[in-house]
Amino acid sequence: MAKEKRKGKYVPLEWEPSAANPANFQIPSREKKILKVTNPLGSRSSAVHQHPTGSPYNVTSSNEGRGEEANVSPHVINVTKKSNFTSEQGGTTSNGSRARLHSTPAQEPSPNGPDSGRSTSFIKQTQPEFQNATKEALPALETTTLASRGNSQQWRPDVYVQAFVPQSLKAINDAPASLVTTQPVDGIDFGKYVSTFAGTHFLPTLDKPPYPSVDGNLPVDSLDGILPENYEQYFTDCLVLDLEAQIPEYRSYDLFRVSLKLLDHAQQIYLLRVPGVREGTPSVDFGDSVMLRQLILNPVTGSPRGMDLWLTPGIGRDRGTPCPGFAGVQIQATVVGIDKANEALILKVNGLALLGTPVCNVSFVVQASLVQSMQRAVADVQQELGRGTGSAKSSKTSKDTVIEHITDYRLVNKDKMTEARNSTDCRPAGFQPQSSLSVTVDRSPSTETSQGNSASSECPTTGSWLRAMLFPSKSNGIQQKAFPSARFTQTWFDTSLNYEQKKAVDAVQSRYYGTFGYLINGPPGTGKTKTICEMVTQLGNDSALTGSILLCAPSNPAADTLTLRLKAYFGPKQMLRLNAFSRTFAEVPQELLPFCLVENDIFSIPPLPKLMAYKVVVTTCRDADILVQARVTNRDLVSLQENLFMAVHPDRSSGFSTEAPLHWTALIIDEAAQATEPETLIPLTVVTPPTAHVCTPSPIFVMAGDQHQLNARTYHKSTTLHVSLFERLSNHPIYASHPLARKSLHRALQSSPMLRPPFVNLVRNYRSHSAILAIPSSLFYANTLIQEATHIDTLQSWSGWRGRRWPVLFACNGGMDDCEDIRTVGGGWYNRREAQKAIAYVLSLIAEEMIVEQSEICIMSPFRAQVNLLRKIARESSLSGVNIGPMEAFQGLENRFVIICTTRSRKRFLKEDKMRGMGVVDEKKKFNVAITRAKEGLIILGNPWVLATDPCWLAFMNFCRRNSLWSEESEKEDARMQGLEEASVNEWRPPQRSGNGDSHDEAQISGLEAGLIFKERNKQAGSRAARRFMSGSESQEDTLWRTGLAAEEALEPMEP
Repeated sequence: MAKEKRKGKYVPLEWEPSAANPANFQIPSREKKILKVTNPLGSRSSAVHQHPTGSPYNVTSSNEGRGEEANVSPHVINVTKKSNFTSEQGGTTSNGSRARLHSTPAQEPSPNGPDSGRSTSFIKQTQPEFQNATKEALPALETTTLASRGNSQQWRPDVYVQAFVPQSLKAINDAPASLVTTQPVDGIDFGKYVSTFAGTHFLPTLDKPPYPSVDGNLPVDSLDGILPENYEQYFTDCLVLDLEAQIPEYRSYDLFRVSLKLLDHAQQIYLLRVPGVREGTPSVDFGDSVMLRQLILNPVTGSPRGMDLWLTPGIGRDRGTPCPGFAGVQIQATVVGIDKANEALILKVNGLALLGTPVCNVSFVVQASLVQSMQRAVADVQQELGRGTGSAKSSKTSKDTVIEHITDYRLVNKDKMTEARNSTDCRPAGFQPQSSLSVTVDRSPSTETSQGNSASSECPTTGSWLRAMLFPSKSNGIQQKAFPSARFTQTWFDTSLNYEQKKAVDAVQSRYYGTFGYLINGPPGTGKTKTICEMVTQLGNDSALTGSILLCAPSNPAADTLTLRLKAYFGPKQMLRLNAFSRTFAEVPQELLPFCLVENDIFSIPPLPKLMAYKVVVTTCRDADILVQARVTNRDLVSLQENLFMAVHPDRSSGFSTEAPLHWTALIIDEAAQATEPETLIPLTVVTPPTAHVCTPSPIFVMAGDQHQLNARTYHKSTTLHVSLFERLSNHPIYASHPLARKSLHRALQSSPMLRPPFVNLVRNYRSHSAILAIPSSLFYANTLIQEATHIDTLQSWSGWRGRRWPVLFACNGGMDDCEDIRTVGGGWYNRREAQKAIAYVLSLIAEEMIVEQSEICIMSPFRAQVNLLRKIARESSLSGVNIGPMEAFQGLENRFVIICTTRSRKRFLKEDKMRGMGVVDEKKKFNVAITRAKEGLIILGNPWVLATDPCWLAFMNFCRRNSLWSEESEKEDARMQGLEEASVNEWRPPQRSGNGDSHDEAQISGLEAGLIFKERNKQAGSRAARRFMSGSESQEDTLWRTGLAAEEALEPMEP
């Protein structure tokens, strides 16, 4: 590349980077020193500044006239960008370190905003693998002297740009390689298990489902596209697209040039440090595969050997010569242990060359087991539903290009070239692109339509029973001709149940509602799990109910909680906690081990006679696939009985009774709103009755959950996979338009006759103060929540409360949010001022002896970096007992005092937050979960200008403002946010009311809020009405009472 030499600077005349003509721009180190590159040890990855042209900013250099293998000393380079930086940022080094860009303030701050007023960053080079970064990533730069620095152009870095990785290391991951596999860990041998009771003839082992194809014609972004005739293809599309969307995240976890520590030479066991594995980033389980490529390093520089020459156009790589920088082998290592406390994996590795300490590139791949069980379930359901009309031929769409974006990678075998998956592809084993693999779908006409011909509710056939569970219609219900009795005849095991909870148990036990899936809609703190446990106990002790109950939850902790609560009623011989073989013993509570089966040092499934004897089997939705593969579903067991009967009695082919009782008589799923619909299908296929089998009574299917709390995490943003079956049914007219539905409760008496409700709405909250529940009740639960908690006023004497001194406070925070590492899952954003204020509140509570146990306080933030900062400050303040974590980790939990750090203080990042699913703005379910964790006290730290863009947060802030539950004193503007509206948090005011009587603010004055004000006013006046109100229990705030209070409040202006 030609250069023009001028006094004091080198100006590149031309620079057009391309694969065929890489840049070869060398910067002399003798020029005046402007930039330095420093590489302090840090986290594995970080954001990289980006020039407005789009090129990542990573500046490195090498000594003039020296090649890659020269002994290069750290030195300074003379180069600057025509731009300024805003904050400390950095780029990722190949050994997991972080190169950080340090900013220093300019002499005269610019008035153009918070990102101005910065001098050019100073960088120092210390890592040899960065010596050729200039030729890989450096855009057209202009070198300058200190005197010319003031003429640089203002610009903003792209904090979301991918971290820089040297081309030499990336090329190694893309190079051809021979595949060496490591023996997988021993799991459950289902073929052997089935043969113990069915031989090899009657129930063959299930084959693994092939990798599915995508039909681009289905509207997977709309729930209206889910129909009985295309059910399998719809969710197949969703699963495949979601699996493909995981690839970028898994690739972001790749580690480059990391060392493995040998633990056991004889067994080839190594230790690999993986930052983030403790938090599930990446998510790795026992038995998973991890891909390794061993590097061959130059002993002098420590860089991969000979890569410069090999990457030169027209030489090594272009001629097909082997890559000299690694051993030419891709090793599929097996995870045999996980040490989350020390963020380490224990690997069994075959094929490593023992040349000192092994140094490798590490890639994490999506495990095929994540989709196989769900794909099998949706195919099974489609077969039972009956296929509709249509063509099996799929058409190419843009979705197919997602799947085919990597098609030509090859692995070199000793004898021949074979097509296989590349390690950086992150695809599950067995993946093939759409062009070479498809699944033929039978689209023959079906005798059933979307409404279907259903049998009677007492004894439906398989197709109609499963259709009624997934696609209910009025014909599945029973008309209610009289008001139900409020008396219950059961002897309750838990005598503290309220009316709604007893009603749910009685309805399921009597099955008076018809052939529907029964939904228990339970807002936070209303006792969903308590209701489920009583229901299971009643069914398990019902002499009229033969067979077993399958009890599921989306996660292992939730399933463990169910088992812990039920162990008081069922012993180890009556209840089984079924675990996947990949689960470690350390994850299981000690008191639950007697309820588990362990064989050969792994969790397993009991022999068939013992399994059939259990009254209750508790497992996760995904681990219910163990029962499917063990061939002990209702259909398999009936088929086994029929086949054995016909084998023993060949002359009595019609003598087998189709009225035999089913083994699995009930499926109950707790926290069902947190599972995807395909996950829910796995246990549903276990209890589904066989075709043409007359099942009297039909299996019970119950789901408990709350569709307004967090759902399952999915990766593809444009599909409906995140919508649970519980939520989809809750929005179905059978449930949503019923006169007793939550949103229709005030009109219930106007609708008659009606179907007996196949659901119950839990309304009594036993967790939180009314002030904490007021806004969630109004926004999400149609103003139906009734506060029943006791001993919730013990913190109201704390000096930090404001206004009416209710235990809720919105504390304004004007500190600027900073970015540490945007590739951190959960976000690399933190807010130091906010963190310090949060810890100050904790110290105040403890100093005033409001709270004695630190564990009774929790601090949550949606950003991982803020969580880390909070933990650091808490440890420095001797507050290590305080629970600090991301918001998602607290779902299902409760704390006496909750502090929520919203962290974000600049609007310009909200769009990216929404795209990446970060933050709390425009995240209704995350907002609801965060607010409703608190029992006695709640503090929100945030920037009102930012939060006001979200209707939910605006409603909450309006609630705080009108009741003076607001703190903004001594909140100084952050100098770095000069010129931004968000800097002046003291100037924020709620939007003006429209004056037409239907303003957003007035509509969200809940009955709970009105009730608090009513009691407060009448208590102050000492009125008779107040004495009458206070003499009763809080449960007197029923719907009519609270509606009357709200009407009374509307007649008079609110107090300031």
